[in-house]
Amino acid sequence: MNKIIYPLLVLAFFRFNASLAQDESLVPLRNNPTLINEWKRINSAGVHQNDRIQSSTNDTLLLPFIDDFSGQYMFPRPDLWKDSAVFINADFPINPPTIGVATFDGLNRFGNPYVAQLTSDGWCDTLTSKPINAYDDGQGNPPYDPASGLFLSFFYERKGLGDAPEAADQLILEFFNPVSNMWVSPPLWSANGTGVGDATFTRVQITINNPDYFHKGFRFRFRNYGSRTGNIDHWHIDYVTLKAPPNDPNINDVAYVTPGHSLLNGMTAMPYTHYTSGTVSQSFLMANTLTCKMFNNNNTFDKICRFVDQVYDPAGSQIFCNGCPVGSNNFQVNHQNSLNYIFPFDTFEYPSLPQTTAAFDVVNNIESTSGGQLDDNANNDTIHYLQKFYNYYSYDDGTAELGYNLNVAGAQLALKFQLYKADVLHAVQFYFTQIGPSVSGQLFNIILWNDSGGEPGTVLCQKLNQIPSYSNIIDGFVTYNFPTCSTTLAPGIYYIGFIQAGSTGLNLGFDANIVTPPSLKYYKTTGSWTQSSFAGSWMIRPVFSPYPFNVGEKEIDPLNTLSIYPNPASRIIYINYDFKGKPFYYELYDASGRIVAGSKLLNNTIDVQNISGGFYVLRIADDEKKNIFQQKVIIHH
Repeated sequence: MNKIIYPLLVLAFFRFNASLAQDESLVPLRNNPTLINEWKRINSAGVHQNDRIQSSTNDTLLLPFIDDFSGQYMFPRPDLWKDSAVFINADFPINPPTIGVATFDGLNRFGNPYVAQLTSDGWCDTLTSKPINAYDDGQGNPPYDPASGLFLSFFYERKGLGDAPEAADQLILEFFNPVSNMWVSPPLWSANGTGVGDATFTRVQITINNPDYFHKGFRFRFRNYGSRTGNIDHWHIDYVTLKAPPNDPNINDVAYVTPGHSLLNGMTAMPYTHYTSGTVSQSFLMANTLTCKMFNNNNTFDKICRFVDQVYDPAGSQIFCNGCPVGSNNFQVNHQNSLNYIFPFDTFEYPSLPQTTAAFDVVNNIESTSGGQLDDNANNDTIHYLQKFYNYYSYDDGTAELGYNLNVAGAQLALKFQLYKADVLHAVQFYFTQIGPSVSGQLFNIILWNDSGGEPGTVLCQKLNQIPSYSNIIDGFVTYNFPTCSTTLAPGIYYIGFIQAGSTGLNLGFDANIVTPPSLKYYKTTGSWTQSSFAGSWMIRPVFSPYPFNVGEKEIDPLNTLSIYPNPASRIIYINYDFKGKPFYYELYDASGRIVAGSKLLNNTIDVQNISGGFYVLRIADDEKKNIFQQKVIIHH
């Protein structure tokens, strides 16, 4: 609460900076660029804002109520929740029970602060369940008995990888009384901030016995109190359940808890023409193993699971599988313990295709030893990673959790990268975050250095008098063309970054989820270069081909920007994507690979009311099947 978000005051409230040099600092974000960009895409696709969050007409839910926030993207499930102010993500939590949480902060559902003032405290985000039938099971059985109770459970965490709520900040749980038609005060449960973060989630279990709640139209809601001025005072909740008797506090669920990862060695992306050039072995560019973290939420029983790891090419064809024979690749995950499963792919290399860009879908699955669904919740048993081979080198995952600043006039920042093919540096992409007062008037020079004994050396080229920009962005990154560096660079080590004119930091995006070694990140505020003290990744990308700098009016965005909701779906699947009038088609495959539905896409929707419940693969493609999206979906009636 009472936090002013601009770099000069950062050390007053950002606790973990206290023992570090004040030349560099990390600061909370002013807004949520991921949500802001999503709303831009929604609006450009002609989807009304209210339509985006009100896709279900079901207004009285039957028990059990279960949501672990997995299989969702940015917004709460509209079939379970009435509002959409919280941010559904896997970026901010630390060690959640399952992948995906609901994050409460000081931002509205559009990703902007609730108020424009520098300081303002009050109620921020609200997450309200849809009306619930707490009277009976809707199947003609006797009403629920208050003496036996209903059972609510959830997990919560302060801060995670975000900003810690202070002692006066709160997360509360409230119940709606259908008899009095009022929200009950004081709240049934509350937790205060501590000014520091949690390393794990805490479970809360509540028995409901008040007869007033045992009616149709019962609701519950979570709310947070804190600063209404930015992406700060974070609380995260996970695995919300409301169940009828008998009460089993156990959770039969083995789940992934972190997103998928790049298969490249130390990079999240690189130009496809560099990967396939043959100047270095492709095996050299690949990591030897990938670690996938999962957790067994069962309190009592260990679980033997089968892990299946697959890679699909841009056309949707499987090109790699680890553990595909049923009965192979079995591991035990002990109860209430995590497992860092090592995904081996020693001999795998991405193929060379006759194209300049490509994207491969890396899919990791947890299954039963006989194949199929492992436990009570299949939503968190699959993770995807889209391996991008576009036109740039990157270490980040595309989302910023914090902003990075150098607070000294004339400070220099240099990110090290290895160039694997002789090429021309056409542009540089920077991710500048909006934090407090705008820094769009601050000058900086873009610099390319060569390597000198393992640190930046001679300036090879530069672009003078640039300013941070928040417009004309592609997924949060601003592209600065680099015509002054048109000489072909030989393969080798280089450094890309900037020299800032003033002492005000430029708010460079900082990815806290992907840790890059200090030997990649250098800054200079005096006479010598220093490695950065902060774990994480600077969001800078050198671009080595002219495609794509800007997305034109008539160009189609890569289909990896497409998202669908809700998932699970009962009536309609909504597609968040701007097809710009071009024809696209969908196909729905069942578990045996049979096409059960397919047609031309109309109005960005797919009607699944007449499709049997179960697990399916949804594939969306253009008429030539050169641009393909594929995702597992659940249909539940």
